[in-house]
Formats: sequence, structure tokens, C-alpha cells
Amino acid sequence: MISSVGNLYESIQNLADSYLLPNQVKNSLLHPTALLCATDMPLVLSGTQNRTPYVCPDRHPYVGDVPNSLCPLPYCKKKMTTKFNYVPSAASKHRDTC
Repeated sequence: MISSVGNLYESIQNLADSYLLPNQVKNSLLHPTALLCATDMPLVLSGTQNRTPYVCPDRHPYVGDVPNSLCPLPYCKKKMTTKFNYVPSAASKHRDTC
């Protein structure tokens, strides 16, 4: 592997065990596992579940939760009045994917 990350992995592989804490293994550094599955985290911050998202009528890639906010694009500035409906993906229905 030719890169900074490759150099890092090689350095860890060549690291003497005396530099690790007791009961620690190089493998846990070289192949880390996530402590929390991404599907276990809510996609929306708490307290925002009942908000209605609005988008620009020209469908620019911005979403707001206050009706009549202005589209932030300098050449647009139209009121964001079009309601945006969120449809959860199939992955969010199946929590055992991780």
C-alpha cells in the first residue's frame, strides 16, 4: 500500500509489543470495529421529528424547516415553500444490518 495510511499500517505492524498496553493487540489497531452501528443512530436530531421540511420550488439542494425561508443560492433567493416528504430507506427498517 503506497500512501500515508499505508505507511501508518506498516508502522503499526512493525511496532514492538512492548509499546502496547497490556492485553492490547495490534490487530485491534489494524482492523478496528465500530462501537455503534450507523443504523442505530437517528437520522434526525431529537426534537426535530415533527418539523416539516421545505425546499426551493426550483428543487435546489437545500432544505429548511421554516416556511418562506429564502433559498441560499445567490442567483435564486426564492421562498422555500414546497413541502418535502421524507421516505425512510429499506435499510432503516431492518436494524440488524450491522
